Amino acid sequence: MSNIKQLQDIASILRRDLIENLGATSQNNLSNNLSYAEMLSCLFFSQIHIDVKNPDNPDNDEFILANHNSNKLLNIILKRIGAIKEESPENPWIKINKENSNLNLSISAGLALSSKIKNRKFRSYALLEEKEVSQGLFYEALEFSSSHQLNNLCVLLALHSDNSKLYKQRFDSFGWNSINIQGNDIKQILLAFKESDKSDKPTIILANMNRKEQNIGNANGKDIILNDSQLLQILKEIPSVKMPKILINKPKKISIKEEKNKTQHSTTEYKVTDLISTEEACKNALNKLISSNKNVNYLNSHTIISEENALGIAIGLSTREVIPFITSENGLISGWISKNNRNALKIFGKSPSDISSYRSIKESYVFSPSDAISSEKIVKLAENLPGLTYIKNSHTPKPILYKQDEEFLPGNFKTLISSSLDKVVIAGSGNTIQEAMKAHTLLKGARIDSAVIDLYSIKPFNTQNLIDFVKIHGNLILVMEENYSEGNIGEMLSSVLINSGINLLHLPIKENTQLDANAILLSIRNFLESKPLESLVKEDKVDKKKSKIKSRKRR
Repeated sequence: MSNIKQLQDIASILRRDLIENLGATSQNNLSNNLSYAEMLSCLFFSQIHIDVKNPDNPDNDEFILANHNSNKLLNIILKRIGAIKEESPENPWIKINKENSNLNLSISAGLALSSKIKNRKFRSYALLEEKEVSQGLFYEALEFSSSHQLNNLCVLLALHSDNSKLYKQRFDSFGWNSINIQGNDIKQILLAFKESDKSDKPTIILANMNRKEQNIGNANGKDIILNDSQLLQILKEIPSVKMPKILINKPKKISIKEEKNKTQHSTTEYKVTDLISTEEACKNALNKLISSNKNVNYLNSHTIISEENALGIAIGLSTREVIPFITSENGLISGWISKNNRNALKIFGKSPSDISSYRSIKESYVFSPSDAISSEKIVKLAENLPGLTYIKNSHTPKPILYKQDEEFLPGNFKTLISSSLDKVVIAGSGNTIQEAMKAHTLLKGARIDSAVIDLYSIKPFNTQNLIDFVKIHGNLILVMEENYSEGNIGEMLSSVLINSGINLLHLPIKENTQLDANAILLSIRNFLESKPLESLVKEDKVDKKKSKIKSRKRR
């Protein structure tokens, strides 16, 4: 058990470590980080419970340090507690890419909620900065945490203003247990943690920071870059002490008996004559998943929280192996997700522009189902996929295309119509499959045979399977695109079909427009009458009143 003297010594050691590791840095950055030393000392060497030998222990407490040098600080602390030997970019203790500080409280709330969902006792801690209080997302996360009774969530809010009384009144009104302390007083910090442990509400500790350290380096209120000699002078002012020998609190092992699901997952029995939107089918599938797997969670951003907050909470949940599904109506959250995202988020969306955004995320999965059966099978598939999974859906009712026992695997496509006489392959997905079927009928009337395929899996995508199929069905592919040609399926296919000898026509279908029969026939006839040597990409913009067709032949 650590005492106040030991914790104060550790705070001095953390200050020295930080200066020695940072090198030339901003005066304001350094002063803020140095002022957190007592809180970090109390948190990691007295309060928190973690197994320093096992970052994946399911009973470890969670922590988020939200400041400019959070990873640097965390590495220093982890080294001091014996969790790591050397700093590494692949640090197993750092599980979340905190590229947007606006989500820090939401992520912490998601971590706390995951403890409740999985019937564990671990707590979620966060050290946040005052600037986050100015964000509306912060207050949405406050409300969410209170309404979900996350009494295992404890936030340290570092205050550099005189607004602590105002904040206390505000946070109390949100149903939080708010405590005012001096952020450099070890005794007050420990008492606040003790009160947090006993509270039946989420706790926010309002830590008023030491003004002296905010003016470190005699910057006269201006932010300057401190050089090595200035840092050395600051180092001389910090006590040089020996590291106390302190045993880090180990988490209490919680034995959880895995309950067998009372309700086995089953698929909805759809009739051939049903008209069901893919959005409704996805919700039906999700409800069945939730009833059969307690680790599946749906964050409904329509009625509970904003899409951005749903994203933050989902990141926290997925870090602890809860499977979060969220909805993005307007493509708002794709820009908030790191391109190196490592969390297994499951996202429903409707925006055509989402496809290019989510395709660019490392090791992501992107699907665009075309009917109720494929939608339900893909939602079930997403349950066990390791990375981020995006499922594009639509509120427009659609006919049933597939049999109940049809399988849908990542990377494949489905053949809806084909023959040995095909001159062209018409490719669609999601909303454009029905347009592809109409195009097939139009071409059939003009005595042009065509195959129709459903590109339900946009990423991953088995390029060789497509090449092999198209080469025996006319060596020409017509892509029916929803709204936009830029960045979506047509451009994806253009890139993967380079040097394949396959020719490609690209037809974006504008929203609320009808398929222009003349545009389709003229495009195909012009192409079939020509003798292209290499890939041809043609974009036809379809309008309600008229069609303007432009073609360009690449040789």
